[in-house]
Amino acid sequence: MRPVAIVGSALLFAFPAAAQTPQPGTPPEPSSPPASAAAPGVPVREQQPRRGEVDRREEAQFGPAVQQQRQRQRAEEDQLYNEIMRRSAPGNSGQ
Repeated sequence: MRPVAIVGSALLFAFPAAAQTPQPGTPPEPSSPPASAAAPGVPVREQQPRRGEVDRREEAQFGPAVQQQRQRQRAEEDQLYNEIMRRSAPGNSGQ
């Protein structure tokens, strides 16, 4: 019985990470600090503005004509998308 205890303790010392496995349900520890704790001089990654924010900024900068142009562009994109989907539908020869 004593050799088993010696071998077991030797394995625990050889592989300490195996002895300290996290419990189920606990979140893993982060491997790097969050962006707010970054060192000075390190650029912080910012999120891209959402479509609505971009639209508001464009309207504020260029006026209401931008909204009409944006509607025409989206209508054209929708038309192109529908045409591509119609041509690529099963059973169509692409004509």
